[in-house]
Amino acid sequence: MKNLMTKRVLIPLLCGVLLNVTGVFAQNKATSRYKVFSGTDPNVEYIGRTAQNNGSVSFDWTGVHLRTQVVGGYLAVKIGDTRGDYFDLFVDSKLAKTFKVSRDTVVVLVSNATPAAHQVMLYKRTEGEQGTATIYQFMTNKNGALKKCTGTPIRKIEFIGNSITCGFGTEVTDGKAPFLPSTENSNHSYASIVSRYFNADYHLTAHSGRGVVRNYGDKNPMSHPATTMQRLFFQTFDINPTVEWDFSKWKPDVVVIKLGTNDLSNPAICPTEDQFVKGYLDLIASVRKVYGNIPVICMTSCMSGETLYQYVQRVVKDSNDKNVHFVGLMPSLLNVATDFGACMHPNYEGQKKMASILIPHLSTILGWPMTNKVVE
Repeated sequence: MKNLMTKRVLIPLLCGVLLNVTGVFAQNKATSRYKVFSGTDPNVEYIGRTAQNNGSVSFDWTGVHLRTQVVGGYLAVKIGDTRGDYFDLFVDSKLAKTFKVSRDTVVVLVSNATPAAHQVMLYKRTEGEQGTATIYQFMTNKNGALKKCTGTPIRKIEFIGNSITCGFGTEVTDGKAPFLPSTENSNHSYASIVSRYFNADYHLTAHSGRGVVRNYGDKNPMSHPATTMQRLFFQTFDINPTVEWDFSKWKPDVVVIKLGTNDLSNPAICPTEDQFVKGYLDLIASVRKVYGNIPVICMTSCMSGETLYQYVQRVVKDSNDKNVHFVGLMPSLLNVATDFGACMHPNYEGQKKMASILIPHLSTILGWPMTNKVVE
C-alpha cells in the first residue's frame, strides 16, 4: 500500500512551482494555468465531524478525511493547522506520502499524473491535541476538474474511544518507546481496520487519556463531566467545547464504545463500580437520544484486566437493552514482545488482533457477511 508515488515526483514540484501556486491561491481566482476550487466544493466529500466557514472546512478529530477525484493530472491544496498535525495522502488507494502541517501552506497532492480521473484521500492521522486543520482551497491545472468519488461506502460505524482508538503509538514496535505525534496513526487503529474490512465509512470520536467518568492522571476518582467522553461526544471539535455537533448530518449503523482503561488506570484513585456503571449508562442514553435504537457495542481493553471486563458486563446487563452488546478483550490477546508500541499501547500488529475479535461480532449483530478479506 505504500509505493504509488515517490518523493522524486512530489518534492520537485513543491520546490519548483510553490511560489506560483501560492500566488494563485492568494488571488482566489483562476488564471491561464490553474483553476481554484473552495474547500467546500461539492465534489469533495469529508468523512468525520467538520465545520464550514466562508468556503473553508475545519476539523480536529482524528481520522477525519476527505476524498475526491482529480482530472487533469495535477492537484494542490491550501491547508492550515493551529499546531502540528500529520496527514497521510492516498492516491488511487495507495499511500503516496505522509506530511506534517503546522501553519498555512500549500501542498501539491498529485502531479505528473495521467489526465484520467485519480482518486485522492487526505487523512488526518493525529488527534485534536495536535491541532485543528483547515482546508481552504484546491487547485487543478487549467484543464483539470474535481469529481465526486463513485462507489463510496454505504455502511457507517462510529467509534467512541481513547488513545487505543486514536492509534497512539501504532507505528512503533518498542513498547518502551515514548509517544511522538509522528508515530500516532488512527488509520492503523482497530477502528479503521474494522471499517476497511466491512467497507464502511466511520467517525472516530476519540481522545487519548479520556474516560467515561475519570480521565487519566486525575487526582480525583471522578473527573469534571465537561472533560470526559460523555461531554466530548456532543462536540463538533475535540478541543473546542463551544460548537455543538449536528447529529442529523450523519447517522451510523452501529456505535462501538471502547472506554474504561483510563477510568481504572490507578486502582488507588478510581471511580466505584456504581459510579462507572452509571456514567457508562448515561453515555449509552446519549447515544440512544441522538441515534435511536441502533446497536451499541461495549468493548473492553487489552490494556485492562478483569475489573473492567466485569464492570462493562454489568453495564450491558443493567442497560436491559437487547441492542446493547458486550465484546470482551483481555491482556492475554496480545504478545508483549511484538504487539505493543509507544508507552505500551497496542501497535499495528496488536490493533489487527483486536480488530479480528470485533469483526465477527459486528457480522453477527448487523448481518454484514464476513469475507476472505485480509484484516489490515
